[in-house]
Amino acid sequence: MRLRAEPLNLVSDYELDAGGPSNFEVRRLVTQSALFLSDDSNQTQPAFGVIDPARFEFPATSVDALAPSYIRIVPENMSSFSKTEGTNQGTETEEKIVVAVQGDTVRNLLLENEATEDEAAELAELIADKAGIDDLSNNQRMRIVYELVNDGLRERSPLRISLYLGEEHQITVARSDQGTFQVADEPVEGDLSLSAAPDSLTTLRTGPRLTVYDSVYQTALNNGIEPEMIDEMIKILSFDVDFNAMVKPGDSLQLFHSVPENGDKAEIMFVEIQLNGTTKRYYRYRTQDDGIVDYYDESGRSAKKFLMRKPVPGAKFRSPFGWRRHPILKIMRLHKGVDWSAPRGTPVMAAGNGRIITHKWASGYGNFIEIQHTNGYATGYGHMSRFESGLDVGDYVHQGQIIGYVGSTGLSTGPHLHYEVTVNGRHVDPMRIRLPRGRTLSGDMLASFTQEQERINDLLGKSGEVKVAQNDTE
Repeated sequence: MRLRAEPLNLVSDYELDAGGPSNFEVRRLVTQSALFLSDDSNQTQPAFGVIDPARFEFPATSVDALAPSYIRIVPENMSSFSKTEGTNQGTETEEKIVVAVQGDTVRNLLLENEATEDEAAELAELIADKAGIDDLSNNQRMRIVYELVNDGLRERSPLRISLYLGEEHQITVARSDQGTFQVADEPVEGDLSLSAAPDSLTTLRTGPRLTVYDSVYQTALNNGIEPEMIDEMIKILSFDVDFNAMVKPGDSLQLFHSVPENGDKAEIMFVEIQLNGTTKRYYRYRTQDDGIVDYYDESGRSAKKFLMRKPVPGAKFRSPFGWRRHPILKIMRLHKGVDWSAPRGTPVMAAGNGRIITHKWASGYGNFIEIQHTNGYATGYGHMSRFESGLDVGDYVHQGQIIGYVGSTGLSTGPHLHYEVTVNGRHVDPMRIRLPRGRTLSGDMLASFTQEQERINDLLGKSGEVKVAQNDTE
């Protein structure tokens, strides 16, 4: 936004303090003065066009009560509101510094960093026209400010782009109120300086913005929950929750657990998570026919699914599925899985029951295992430091069985597990794919579970708001 102040031409045939000007006279004065508010010396029309008196704002009074010392013009693309208290829900933006390499172009670099085809084309054309920049070099950096949109297709879109050659600013373009991009002034140094780590992403908003995983873990720690129980809770939720999604106002978490006595281990009895208006609840129940303890939703369906989304206990989500700039090769590549960061040596578990079909060093994947599951599903595990002893191709493994340990073998920048899922040979996003469920209770077992569910609901005071499990026919 640019602000320019000019003296208002008050030359007229009447005295302003003699009752005040009329609406018509105010409009004429402003129209005359507006001629001097434009940077274009050839402009013959008023800078704001025809002035509507309704667009004037006056402090707690009407136009006819205008005081000579106060006139404010409100452009048509703006709205004015009385001052209100802060709500800690400011506009969400994120800022990122991207380092160019020889051969990059403005368009390609933008496509790699969440711009659409239309946005990348518009921005590249504007930057080439105004600054003569198209091809980029090793010494150039692109500073991108994103607006968080969460429109179902992407979480953020470019709002402002600045190019630098070393520390020297070259050009800045920003999105206008009309949605098009225009040349803008160099931004002041924000939370993310040019010396920040390349490709880092910093949140610039009022209030914290965390992933579901970070928020769940930190909230539980803040409430005195032991890390072991937090890992168990995340394991329960991992089949149904996208931990890479961002928390929103109103999201909540509730955990109900036993109090350990005589050295017994505390057990999670109930967990509820509310995300983006959707509530998921899980109850602890031991099935009588096999004595196995599991967690079931309100309808008596197991929280477990065919495959685990997070096969590394205590790991932190690091990199999502999709096209990205490879951190080592510096080229555009499809990241065929997701990365879970954890200390070197952390156990890696089989995501589901299946047979090992690959057990070897696999180039960029380093130590790599692939497991074939039923119905065309397969999972892959890369960059492991070593394999679990005694396993080889052809061996059958069960869900949760240790198959290796986190490492940084192959093309890797640090200890993490690369985890991927394929369906009939096609790679899919492990965090978003809909997975078949585990056991569904029925008959006498469902009736027994319903009693346990009601008991827990009574203890939590949820009897009237939680539906009781029913035997659905599907």
